[in-house]
Amino acid sequence: MGINADAVTPEQMEQYECYQNELNRAASEWRAGTGARWADRNPTDVEGTNASWMTRYGKPKTWVVHDALRTVPRDVKWLEIGCSSGAHSRVLEAVGFRGLVGTDVNRDSLLAGSIGRVCQADAAALPYPTDGVDGITTGGTLMHLGPADRLTESVREIFRVARSYVFLVELWSAEPMMVLFGDLLPPAWLYPWEQVLLPFMDDGWEVVYHEVHHLIKIKGQSKLTAPMGVTLIARKGL
Repeated sequence: MGINADAVTPEQMEQYECYQNELNRAASEWRAGTGARWADRNPTDVEGTNASWMTRYGKPKTWVVHDALRTVPRDVKWLEIGCSSGAHSRVLEAVGFRGLVGTDVNRDSLLAGSIGRVCQADAAALPYPTDGVDGITTGGTLMHLGPADRLTESVREIFRVARSYVFLVELWSAEPMMVLFGDLLPPAWLYPWEQVLLPFMDDGWEVVYHEVHHLIKIKGQSKLTAPMGVTLIARKGL
């Protein structure tokens, strides 16, 4: 059960193998500084995030999130994985949620201004019991969690810890691919959303909202486009 690493093309795997010996160093760099540099590339306040989404997708992110979560009670407590400096959490707060908790492996990003409570944690080993939080959310995090085996571990943890909801705002691709963002390591990995999520959705979960927003161009990849998917998964019967 999990993501099929064989689905990656030989060319992409050859490209990845060039980085394989550097992954441990790159992960350490992400903790020590790359994560903070990534956070610096993006707005952290709601106004800036909305402006960025208007430019890329023609809609403010608060509108998109409100529409996706319109049926979710506002007393649900969210845990954000890969919260960085808190932009995604602030959007959830802007649409009425409180008591958010953020986790990130990069301590500097956490100190830069995440809202609510924060803790330094690895997405593949969350310090929470099974069904330990109401809901788990991510905003542009999954692509940074590594190739197939690493991403599988993290998604398994998300579904283990979430009691009622999983809400993801993520870039997806039609087929597995690796994306380089300038000098930022490790590289990002994109997958089809069904390939990432469906293996972990047993009879107790169902997709209740999935909206794909228009294609964007990823900086540095002149011919690469990837859709932004907004997906709400809930326990059946809620």
